[in-house]
Amino acid sequence: MNKRTQLLTWQQQGHIKDIDKSLEVTGATIEPKTWFDFISKNLIILGFVSLALGIIFFFAYNWDEMTKMTKFILVQALLGLSAVFYTQTQKQSHTSTGILLFMALLIGALLALFGQTYQSGKDPWQLFLLWTVFVTPLAVVSKNSALWILWLALINLTAYLYIDIYRWFSGFLFSFNGTSMVFALINSLAALLFYFTLKTPKSLSFYVAVLSAFFAFTWVGFFAMFDSKFSLAFIFLYLLWMALNYFLFKVKTLDVLVLSAWSLSAIAFIMFALTRLFADAFNAATLLFFSIALIAMTAIASRWLMQLLKQSHGELS
Repeated sequence: MNKRTQLLTWQQQGHIKDIDKSLEVTGATIEPKTWFDFISKNLIILGFVSLALGIIFFFAYNWDEMTKMTKFILVQALLGLSAVFYTQTQKQSHTSTGILLFMALLIGALLALFGQTYQSGKDPWQLFLLWTVFVTPLAVVSKNSALWILWLALINLTAYLYIDIYRWFSGFLFSFNGTSMVFALINSLAALLFYFTLKTPKSLSFYVAVLSAFFAFTWVGFFAMFDSKFSLAFIFLYLLWMALNYFLFKVKTLDVLVLSAWSLSAIAFIMFALTRLFADAFNAATLLFFSIALIAMTAIASRWLMQLLKQSHGELS
C-alpha cells in the first residue's frame, strides 16, 4: 500500500482529522508535477521504442536501395553508439532502460537482417531463440520489467514456433493439451524467476507471467474436459495449480490481483465442466441455466474479492 492509500485508511478509522494537511506533509499528494514526471519518464522509454521501430521500418522500406554492407554497417553502428550512450547514463534509470530496449529491438532486427540477406534456411524459432539469448543479459543488467516482459514474450513465441513446426513429432507432447501445458510451465517458471531475482518481488513482469500462466492453465482445464486422452491427469494438474495459488496468495499472503485471475479461471473451468456435463442435452433451458450460473458465480467472486481488498487494506494499515 502506498502512503496516500494508507493515510486515507487511517482517516476512515478516525486516526487523522486533517487529511489534506497530512497528505501535504508526507508528500503523498498527487500534484501536476508528479503526473508530469511520470509521463515524461515513460515517454522517454516510448521514444526509444518508437525510434527502434522507425529504424526497422526504414530498412524495410529502403531494402532494395541499400547494399548488404550498408545495412549491416548502419545497424551495427547504431548498436555500438547505443552501448556508448548507455555507459554515460545513470544505471537502472528510465533513460538507460529506454536505451537497452532500443538495443534489444535492434538485435532482433540485426538477426532478421542476417537471415534475410544470406537466406540461411534456419527455422523461425531459431531466430527468436537467438534473440532471446542476446536479450537475456540486457534484461539482467536493467532489472526492469519492460525488458523482462519482452524476454518472456520471446520465450513464448520461440516455444510456439518450435511446436508449430514439430507438432507431428510427438502426438502427446504437442497435442492441444500438451501445448497449453508447455506454456503454463514456461510462464510459471518465469514468475518464480522474477519473484526471486528482481528488486521488487511482485513486479509488473511477475504479474504478467502469473496471469499468462493462469491463461495457459485455464486452457489446460478446457482441453481436458473435451479431450479424453490423459484428461484426468491434466485435470489433476489444473486443480493442483489452483490449490497452490490459493495457498500462496490467499493463505500465506494476500494478493487480490492474483486471486482475481484465480476466480476468473475457476469460473471458466466450472463453465467448461457444465458444458461437458450437459453436452447431450443442449437446449434453451440449458442455456438459461448456464446464464444464471455464470451471473451467480461472477457476483459471488466479485463480493469475495471486494472483501479481500478491504481485508488487505486493513492488514496494511
